[in-house]
Amino acid sequence: MSLPEGMRSAADLAKLAEVNASAFSNWRSRSPDFPPPHKIGGKELFEIPAVAEWLKERRIPVHRRKEGEPEGYTYGDRLLRNLGPGQLPDSGAAQTRPVAEADLADRVWEAVESMLDSLDRSAALDYLLGLVYLRSAQPADWKAVTGTRTWPEAQEVLRGISVPVPGAADRLLFTRVLEVSSPALRKAVDLVDRFPAKENAGQLGSVLLGLTRRQSGRSGGQFTPPEVARLMVDLLGDEPVYSAYDPFCGSGELLTVAAERIAGVPADVPIEVFGKAGDQWSWSTSWMNLALHGVEAELGEPGLAVKKDSFPGLTFDRILANPPFNLKSAELDKRVLRWGEPPEKNANFAWLQHVAAKLAPSGRAAVIMPSGAASSKNEAHIRGALIEDGIVECVIALPARLFRFTAIPVHLWLLRAPGYNVFGDEVLLIDASDEAEADRSARRLTTAAIDRAVDEHRRWSSSQKGSFFGSPGYSRAVRYSELEEGDYNLQPARYVSRKAEHREDGPAAAFAAARRELAELTEQVRQLNDGLESTAAAVLSSGRAKVTGERVRLGKVCEVLPGPGSVKRQGDSPGTPLVLPRNIRNNQVDYGELDLVPEALAARYARYRLAERDVVSARAGTLGRFGLVRSAEAGWLLGPGCVGFRPGPEVDPHYLVYYLNGADAQEWLRRNAVGTAVRYFSSDLLRSMPIFLPELRKQAEIVDLLRPYQLSSVAHAELGSQLAHSLDLLTSILFRPSA
Repeated sequence: MSLPEGMRSAADLAKLAEVNASAFSNWRSRSPDFPPPHKIGGKELFEIPAVAEWLKERRIPVHRRKEGEPEGYTYGDRLLRNLGPGQLPDSGAAQTRPVAEADLADRVWEAVESMLDSLDRSAALDYLLGLVYLRSAQPADWKAVTGTRTWPEAQEVLRGISVPVPGAADRLLFTRVLEVSSPALRKAVDLVDRFPAKENAGQLGSVLLGLTRRQSGRSGGQFTPPEVARLMVDLLGDEPVYSAYDPFCGSGELLTVAAERIAGVPADVPIEVFGKAGDQWSWSTSWMNLALHGVEAELGEPGLAVKKDSFPGLTFDRILANPPFNLKSAELDKRVLRWGEPPEKNANFAWLQHVAAKLAPSGRAAVIMPSGAASSKNEAHIRGALIEDGIVECVIALPARLFRFTAIPVHLWLLRAPGYNVFGDEVLLIDASDEAEADRSARRLTTAAIDRAVDEHRRWSSSQKGSFFGSPGYSRAVRYSELEEGDYNLQPARYVSRKAEHREDGPAAAFAAARRELAELTEQVRQLNDGLESTAAAVLSSGRAKVTGERVRLGKVCEVLPGPGSVKRQGDSPGTPLVLPRNIRNNQVDYGELDLVPEALAARYARYRLAERDVVSARAGTLGRFGLVRSAEAGWLLGPGCVGFRPGPEVDPHYLVYYLNGADAQEWLRRNAVGTAVRYFSSDLLRSMPIFLPELRKQAEIVDLLRPYQLSSVAHAELGSQLAHSLDLLTSILFRPSA
């Protein structure tokens, strides 16, 4: 097999540098910044330019110099001399070829894994995104960073690098690592320096943010799945436009897709891009992501667009938005609430009205909304006003679990500018809730599902007014008069389910839906099971004896906080979610049966606000369930009957959850819990609990080995539950008397 251009094995490089294999091995093992190898075809190969550059810092001792080698000659000079001319890849063409996404992901994980002794994965990915942005967009600063030799030197350079944030102090890019002392972070600079060239920067940005989404669980307004982003953009048509806007731009993913897929005017001129970020993390992440994709954007001052418009007087041809759901609606920009003021506790319709108000005369928008916005009684008057003004064009019910780490069903609303109603007095409703395929912890829109929705919308929009009858079980155009009779309810299933006379009765239809769900869950279980054998083999080959660590008290490595004695709660109106024992399931916080605390009251419980990476557990009654708090639950309140743990930097929170849910910890809890009728344990007892703590890198490895089994266990439980539900439906059909 011929070797890839510009790469050699360790043995080959040792010969070229004229040293023995052990000397090369020592360089590699004792120097954290030595260029890492790449596994290609089962062999470890090194990049010649990277190794040569590293060896240029190693002068050859006088007694080892060969004839003709002057003073100051390095092993790098010798390697390149022996290699000969024309043996390195051209510095231009060879570096700019597109790179497979899987290869980029491998490069990124290689860099992440090199830092796991010092950072968790989320912090490592944020750090890498900053480095990739710096290399692509700020070459002078990047040159200064790569010119350092040690991590303290690099820290000093990074300390002064920031991104300008309008209306606020410049945001330092690297705050999460400035106090971390680890040579591995300097090594990451060299790894990023050897990433594919600037032309692949957009690819790298997408890979990094995709891995961040899967790793940390930022969801909803923070990350929109790429398939959903494509659906949103494609539904807005292919007419050339001048501008695009996202009022809650998350990480900039919707704007990057818009800039790529929406044509400008004229066709070779890019559209103008505007965005508004909810906070400074979102602002800088969006800024970097857009820059890596070559998109020039104007991002307003961080904050909520429904409270302060960063672009007063501007309107836009296309708007894409995935705003936060069910936010408190205090201090709204009243200027955009011309169709009605939303309830005090819910700003969903403030976002829809802001979008409608920011549309240019012939503009169109795609907005993600929780499904409840389509039918909530408190906002029926606003829905009606938007509909009667011709603003609501289409509502699409999307499949559940498209957004990781949230169970909230969502709809996609298509809006058009006030006065731009070219489709008559009807709204297109599409029920695409079954149009997805299983993908581990979430589901994914298929290309066929996207194309079907886009084609259905195109058929409706190009038909004569009143002549579109839709597709049975999938779509229907509903007249304003019918919507008015139903309090302007826009739930697609309410109307699409009205099929032909011969449609199935209730239990039969429910059983058909259950069969589809069974098929999806069965496929999900199959995919998860495929990886279990390799995981088992890895565990058996590594052996438990290789895992070293120490026994420490839980209170030594975690803050332990018991929940409040009692908290006043409210009904279904929005507030701050309260984590109770029933909300801790499957190693995480479950969204079912959430109790809410009024916002005014929640402020009194600030010390009980949960943060990302916290761990929660019940401390009375049903004991022994521990769950991880992800970014989507950050800011929720620790509830009565619970206890919270805040791990220190030496603890991977995922590892802690697996350990505490494991057999050893559960046995300790069973033996040490007190009480007769109701078992419980005190916070002091929990602080004294012994836990086994390997080094941080080993913790991450253990998590990676356990996760496939845990995910498979959850999927099997869901499958069993769905089978029981299907059995109930089937018996109700078979035991029903004939009509």
